[in-house]
Amino acid sequence: MYSASSLFFFTALALTFILAGLLAGYLRRRRDLPGARAFFWLAVAQSLLAFAEILSLFAGSAGQALFWFKIRFVFSALMPVFWIWFALDYSGRKKWIGRRLAAGLFLIPVITQVMVWTNDRHHLFVKREVGFVLKGPFWIADTGVRTAGVWFLVHSFYGLILLFAGMALVTFALLKKRSRSVGPVFFINAAAFVAVANAAVSAFNLFPQAEFNPYTPGMGVSFLLVAIAVFPFRLFHRAPAGETGEEDVSADRSLAAFLFILIVLASGITAAGYVSFRTFQSNLRVQAENQLTIISRLKADELRDWRRERMADASLLQADSYFAELVERFLSRPSDFEARDEIQSRLLRYQAYRQYLRAYVVDMEGTARLTVPLPPRAHEAFNKSPIAVAEAIAANQAVLHDFHREGEESIHLSLYVPLVLYRPGSASRPLGAVVFWIDPAAHLYPYVLNWPGPSASAETLLVRRDGDTVLYVSDPKFRPGAALNLRLPLTRTEIPAVQAVLGREGIFEGKDDHGTAVLAFLRAVPESPWYLTVRMDLAEINAPARERLWQMILMLAALITALGAALRTIWRRQRLQFFRSRAEIGQKLRDSLERFELANKATFDIIWDWNLQTGTYWLNENFHELYGYSPAETEPNITSWIRRIHPDDRDRVVAGIRAVIDGGEEFWSDQYRFLCKDGRSLEIFDRGFVTRDGAGKPLRMIGAMQDISEQRKAESALSHFHDLMRYIIEHNRSAVAVHDRNLRFLYVSQRYLDDYRVKEKDVIGKRPDDVFSDFPGKWSEIYQKGLAGLISSAEDDPYPRADGTTDWTRWECRPWYEADGAIGGIIVYTEIVNERKKADEAIRASLREKEVLLKEIHHRVKNNMQVISSLLSLQAAQFNEDRFRDAMRETQRRIRSMALLHEKLYKSRDLSRIDFVEYARSLATHLLQSHAIDPTRITLRFEMEPVFFDLTTANPLGLILNEFLSNAMKHAFPGNRKGEIFVSLRRRGDEYLLHVRDDGIGLPEAFDPRGKESFGIQIIDALVHQLNGRLRVEGEGAGATFELAFRELVYGPRLDPALQSTDKS
Repeated sequence: MYSASSLFFFTALALTFILAGLLAGYLRRRRDLPGARAFFWLAVAQSLLAFAEILSLFAGSAGQALFWFKIRFVFSALMPVFWIWFALDYSGRKKWIGRRLAAGLFLIPVITQVMVWTNDRHHLFVKREVGFVLKGPFWIADTGVRTAGVWFLVHSFYGLILLFAGMALVTFALLKKRSRSVGPVFFINAAAFVAVANAAVSAFNLFPQAEFNPYTPGMGVSFLLVAIAVFPFRLFHRAPAGETGEEDVSADRSLAAFLFILIVLASGITAAGYVSFRTFQSNLRVQAENQLTIISRLKADELRDWRRERMADASLLQADSYFAELVERFLSRPSDFEARDEIQSRLLRYQAYRQYLRAYVVDMEGTARLTVPLPPRAHEAFNKSPIAVAEAIAANQAVLHDFHREGEESIHLSLYVPLVLYRPGSASRPLGAVVFWIDPAAHLYPYVLNWPGPSASAETLLVRRDGDTVLYVSDPKFRPGAALNLRLPLTRTEIPAVQAVLGREGIFEGKDDHGTAVLAFLRAVPESPWYLTVRMDLAEINAPARERLWQMILMLAALITALGAALRTIWRRQRLQFFRSRAEIGQKLRDSLERFELANKATFDIIWDWNLQTGTYWLNENFHELYGYSPAETEPNITSWIRRIHPDDRDRVVAGIRAVIDGGEEFWSDQYRFLCKDGRSLEIFDRGFVTRDGAGKPLRMIGAMQDISEQRKAESALSHFHDLMRYIIEHNRSAVAVHDRNLRFLYVSQRYLDDYRVKEKDVIGKRPDDVFSDFPGKWSEIYQKGLAGLISSAEDDPYPRADGTTDWTRWECRPWYEADGAIGGIIVYTEIVNERKKADEAIRASLREKEVLLKEIHHRVKNNMQVISSLLSLQAAQFNEDRFRDAMRETQRRIRSMALLHEKLYKSRDLSRIDFVEYARSLATHLLQSHAIDPTRITLRFEMEPVFFDLTTANPLGLILNEFLSNAMKHAFPGNRKGEIFVSLRRRGDEYLLHVRDDGIGLPEAFDPRGKESFGIQIIDALVHQLNGRLRVEGEGAGATFELAFRELVYGPRLDPALQSTDKS
């Protein structure tokens, strides 16, 4: 079950974990502030400490809970070190300890970890571990049973010393800030005090009966107080470290301060040691009293239960009617061996299992008639106590006869069990009794004398009252044979046994019969005449305290010695640091003076120094050079400077200076006009710094005056230039927008606002997609290209509007560059060209009409040439002579080649240029068909580069190719000779080479390409001249080669260039 207290304890741990974690997260972002880094680790350690204790609560067993409880010491041992580190850093005294001493601070925590995890071998950390109690789901640590060892005390005192020292350092540092730090001083010291008290409670076990371990929740309270100092009072934002520097104190005062600290800490350590010893001694007394109390209760209960068991045995035997019949048979007929054997068998079982020495069967006269087992002279010995037998028979009730001795026999107890025979229909008849002898040495004294655990003096005594004396019925530890022999008068009230029989119960401190001081617990044994005295020598109880006292003395001596050595080392380092800092300050002062002299010579500014206490005012030499005043004309007071401020600016400047001085501020600056000796006024930028003492009182004001007259002229010229550029941009036909690298608007022209209908919006500083809800996605890519250094543009680009209309824009996007060459953003120029777009559409429509007309002309020219070709064919049929018919057919083929050009043109998308490669293939195919040549007999092969010629070049070149191919087809392959005609066209520089070659019979030997014998040769020659070309003919051997080198003819345009373009769409 969950209890309210256990839930409260768990909640306190969880809040401590969360609070310390939040504080660590806050300080992690402010690690550069004085003390923040150390306090961050302190908060981390506290958070992990709380987390480890939470894991201990939810452990699966007591062993696991102890493991997580020990993990706590990893963090609790480090926390005082982090605290002193924070205090030194926060107070500006981090240099007091060097690297070695700083590393030495971690020595005790490291040794503590070794001691914690090896404690089972040496018990130097704790002599007895904490216990754990399962309360609901939580394992609660019982620290009251823990017995601290010597190193636990070292660990605890070390932490207390560091806590005290850190608290003093932080307090002194904060008090230097006077009233501004009252809040942080209170809460930081309250937090440290709670931590110290918490550590002391844990170290000295001041509340051993506490239900929960208060250490971790107490540290949570401490961190809550620190959080109040950190957040509401902004502790780390007001760190005093470095505010005042090292104080100039004498060596005697410094040494006295460290001696005072040593005395205070030594006194504190001694006082803490004394409190620890007294607490430890008190805890020992409490533990001893608890032990005696528990043992006495257990032994009294055991004795009571033992007596009850004996009486229960008697009741069982009395209730056994069969056993009574056997006794009646045996007593009436002693020769009844069957009855005797059965009685012996039953009594032997009682004797063996019920821890009885022997058993007797006695008759009504008290005479023993049967003994089990049979001892020598048993009957004689027993016959000396017939009265007790008669009393038991008369009362018909079992009687336990107390400790007694009969004759020379050992001490024993007797249990008298009367036997009564019950027969139906008749009165009961007593038969006698069964008497059991009990040996206390075997079955009772072990209860009394047994002690749980080792002890040299602890013992339990069983006594009873016998008249005016107390009779010991058990032997004391060091007096064998005293039972039933040792009697002490009731007048000796200092003896615990006497107090017991007089009726006192509980803890009693007295003396034994030898005069030794003892601590005892007195208790009466229920349902008996006995009294228990459970006691232990006070010397044995206080032995650990004496041992602890010597350990404490040695440890305190060592700690005080170590503390003195550490303070001596710190004092020496502090003095060394002080003298070193004095030397450094002196050197810095000399360097500063030299630097000031050099700066004074190098600068053109006027350096001034105003002593606010005396009113004196100093100016450097630049004042005289700039304003024309001689040193004699410059009074060394502030009034002479104020008098030369322009009258229109004087009151404002003086009021501003006075406001800074009176308002506790440090910096002042202003611009004003200053009067020169020649009557001119110069524009001045003046700035000053106010120095104050520790109380905030102004001491001096130092500053510099800078002549910014030329700067003002330059700013005016620059402003005029900016205005001019803005005028040019605003009156440009294009809308202009300037963006930075994040595409935020830096500047937009008025035309941009008008064209894109954002006139009422504040676009500066916003991105286009923040301004335009319908911002086209493609522009993001264009802008990114611009940022990458690319220039993008378009002549007519549609821009859809939100209202469904579309504007046509002409735009360009280009990067702009910073002074260092880096791209600073992009500039976008846009112009709405709806009217020009309409005009272009009209021109394109007109052009399409003219292209249709031109195609129709080419088509009609081609058709007319076809008609001419047909007429020539008809005319050729009228001639009888072959040469006339051949001439007509040649002319027909030439006309056909020109008609083919016009056919290609009107079928082409480009009416001005023709694909000559396609034309050459079509012409060659047509010629093969015209000459009725089998394509398998003469093969055509082409190797022509793609080339386009206009009609001016294509027409003569096509006629020349027609003549080359026709001659080859007619003359190169007489009969059925097979062969190949090869045609190539390639470009060489700015010329073209047309190459036609066949592998036929070759040219006649007397062939002259310049001759006029053939009409075809005349045509070729005329066309070559028209092309300004060069013809080369080769015909030696097999085949003939014709090679024409020419340039494309270029003539001026015959039409408007706009009409020559072709609509690609």
